Amino acid sequence: MTNEPQQNIISPNGKYTLLFGRVNEYSMGGAYACSIYLHEQNEDIITLHIMCADKPLWNEDSTSVYFPVWFTNEIVRLKQCVAKYDTVTKKVSLYKQLFTTIEISKLENELLTILDYRGNASTFNVLEEAILTDDYKIGK
Repeated sequence: MTNEPQQNIISPNGKYTLLFGRVNEYSMGGAYACSIYLHEQNEDIITLHIMCADKPLWNEDSTSVYFPVWFTNEIVRLKQCVAKYDTVTKKVSLYKQLFTTIEISKLENELLTILDYRGNASTFNVLEEAILTDDYKIGK
């Protein structure tokens, strides 16, 4: 992610629009992040995460959208993990595996292709990876 404003992203079925807040530098000379919001037709706009790290990808039937987020807690310094918003359950899940800096470059048959900051590709199977939380809430 750069400090350039992110463009809205419409789901494949046209029912959902992802909106992005202002891009901020997380730390001096460090990573960029922005808030990511979801607008469903005729519904309120909801906040999915306040530390979106890069562009999201929708699955083909618009039931899930995946995006990298910045993550930190008392034990882990700033890292990224994969987040998923499920349009059916209306819940955000955070996957347990942590990364330094990633970009989700492709989604095919529930397999994400993830590029790290060196350009190395790896496969992330969203059906098999451990989930840290399946009901993430802002401020939780």
